[in-house]
Amino acid sequence: MGSVSNSIGIAVTRLGGVGRHGRQVHDPSSNATATFRVLYVFIILSHNRRKIVHFNVTANPCGQWAGQQIIEAFPWDEAPRFLLRDNDNIYGDDFTTRVESMDIEEVNIAPRSPWQNPYCERVIGSIR
Repeated sequence: MGSVSNSIGIAVTRLGGVGRHGRQVHDPSSNATATFRVLYVFIILSHNRRKIVHFNVTANPCGQWAGQQIIEAFPWDEAPRFLLRDNDNIYGDDFTTRVESMDIEEVNIAPRSPWQNPYCERVIGSIR
């Protein structure tokens, strides 16, 4: 995939709300809102130093919002060469168009294979 210094990983995770089998998710991050709304965290992590480059939180993630996060994370000519991501539904045409316009090559991990993006998954595990 090229040098590690030219790659980033991104992930979107759900915080709070109802988990699998209809059970309430009990973790410190689920208490983020008084109304128990489900929030989503978008994380951009640099692989070379495992540093969080950018993050944002929303209640309604979409491709346009995710694409804007890429623009905000790399406003000048400092975009990485590769972007490692999962196959989440929010990465639609709007997101792909933004990434392609910045000359970033998307690398999708295999479905149901979070271990292929281990650094982001580790950060998500720490947040939860």
